[in-house]
Amino acid sequence: MDNEAHAFICFCGIMKRLEGNFRPDGQLMSVKFQHLKLLLQYSDPEFYSYLVSREPMTCSSVTAVAPGAQARVCI
Repeated sequence: MDNEAHAFICFCGIMKRLEGNFRPDGQLMSVKFQHLKLLLQYSDPEFYSYLVSREPMTCSSVTAVAPGAQARVCI
């Protein structure tokens, strides 16, 4: 977008719509990543295999949005 104010308003609208995905415990995001993993595995097995060969799909702990909160994200 050429207008920074309009771009910011659109960004705020998108974030408001998606805010439920970003909870301090990170559980919903973990579910979303698991769904993405399964979708890739079935829709594009070749690309999925490539990703697996480049980096093992493992779980790791990351700091969530809330200070001090931990989330387990599997990709």
